[in-house]
Amino acid sequence: MKRTYTNRRFLDALEDRVLIYDGAMGTSLQAQGLTAEHFGGERYNGCNDCLVLSYPQAVEKVHRSFLEAGVDVIETDTFRANRLTLGIYPEEKITLTFQTKTPGARVSLRSVTMAFHYHQGYEGPILDAYEKVLLDVMLGDHMLFWRQDGVELCWAFLSPILEGCESCSNRAQMLLPYESGTWGPDAARNLLEKS
Repeated sequence: MKRTYTNRRFLDALEDRVLIYDGAMGTSLQAQGLTAEHFGGERYNGCNDCLVLSYPQAVEKVHRSFLEAGVDVIETDTFRANRLTLGIYPEEKITLTFQTKTPGARVSLRSVTMAFHYHQGYEGPILDAYEKVLLDVMLGDHMLFWRQDGVELCWAFLSPILEGCESCSNRAQMLLPYESGTWGPDAARNLLEKS
């Protein structure tokens, strides 16, 4: 059985001559003096893979410079191309980002996003979380509530923890606040490093 290749031009060129690949992608990106905002925030600062989605102009600039230098092949980054993101309250949503071929004759990929926003197309009143729960209680709708035995099992698990917290003499020192969007308090990171 004869195999059909979709990359015939590439294979033909390989038989003809030595192909030149791109190089120093990371170095070329870092030389642009990009900021944390280019990478998508402080949390992703320096992660070149994120640039494919957060600032593709930087990647394109490097690719163009490789082509101008005469390379035959440019490797692409698809590490963060396929993402499923679930948004929770107050912005309930689901987004799926994936790579797809750019329309046209050239073989190149681009990221596209399919998004579902919970409130999209809804014109009625938007109830806050507790308003919805209270309304369900008043209407006798038990669909979102646990059975009594499930609630009792949860309390059996949580009660000793809560009692331990309430009897703790140094609660203020045990509370470890941290900023939203960070990896958590320093004490948690230190504990992980010790283990």
